[in-house]
Amino acid sequence: MNQLNISSNSKVTISEIGLVVHKELTDKEHKQLWESLLSAEKGIRWCLGDYLNHCEDVGRGYDSLMESTGYCRGSLKESKSLAKRFPIEQRNKNLTYSFHKEALAECKGDTQVAIGCLDYAEKNNLTISEMRKNIRTLHSASNNNPTPKPEHESDKVDKVFCEVVRNLQSVTTQLGKVKLSRKQYETIILMTDGIQDQCEESL
Repeated sequence: MNQLNISSNSKVTISEIGLVVHKELTDKEHKQLWESLLSAEKGIRWCLGDYLNHCEDVGRGYDSLMESTGYCRGSLKESKSLAKRFPIEQRNKNLTYSFHKEALAECKGDTQVAIGCLDYAEKNNLTISEMRKNIRTLHSASNNNPTPKPEHESDKVDKVFCEVVRNLQSVTTQLGKVKLSRKQYETIILMTDGIQDQCEESL
């Protein structure tokens, strides 16, 4: 976007109370001025935040600046924080400051997740309300299907032990219901001896 450099253009003056066009603008300048005004309105919170971060980085005090903007200190601190969380190259130029603010809040401060949600909102032409609802739906689905935690070795051992005990109890119950031959009993005794050997090796 080619914008008009208002500060160095003698045809236009902008102050806190309005805009004055001193000389007739060309069609190109007219378009550039309009784009500059729209961009300034949309980006003012970003710009304030970026400058406050710059002041902090170079050790320049900015308390007096915060008092003279007309914004409350809370809003300026929010702008400063959001500008730091979203470096300029990671901001979505097609979505407003408010989109970024809401996305970060809904994503619990995770900037990278918020960027993905902002990209989705842009591609699908979502409103802020629709984006917020979409993020909450995703979070809800994630909470209902949590990633299984890795099983500890002690948990595996406990499972094997419980399974062995259940099987032995079942075998004992079944033996009480039938009359086995001597050979069948000897086979069971050999198997239990094997279990006993394994237990002794582990002790």
